[in-house]
Amino acid sequence: MGLAPLVVLGIVLYALFAVFTSRAGGRIDAAASSLIFNGLGAVVPLCVLLIARFARHDHVTATRDGYAYSVLAGLAIAGFSILLIKIYARGGSLSDVFPTIYGGAIALAAVIGWVTVRDSFSLARALGVGLIVAGIGLIAFL
Repeated sequence: MGLAPLVVLGIVLYALFAVFTSRAGGRIDAAASSLIFNGLGAVVPLCVLLIARFARHDHVTATRDGYAYSVLAGLAIAGFSILLIKIYARGGSLSDVFPTIYGGAIALAAVIGWVTVRDSFSLARALGVGLIVAGIGLIAFL
């Protein structure tokens, strides 16, 4: 499978995550909701890992840095998950909250990538991030 279908699938799954978390807000404790979907988010990849490792005998490469960054990412997503449910419980709407958070994350990640990780920078990319920020402003403040 090529990269494009995987990206499209990622978009669909992330959008579904947004819809379902918005519907959970105010209907369940934020920590309990986060436990449920992050728990499932742990079990499913564990099954995939075990299948890759034992059924297909694939070698799974892991470094100390890989583990450390994965732990940090897990802590970040756990905190984000609880916060997101709390935002929806306080009346945040899906069409305002998720695009604002996601667009803000795109812009922040791009800047961090350019400044600290030395990702490639171009005027076109900077313009794209600027348009995202402008779009966030339109969603958040209008």
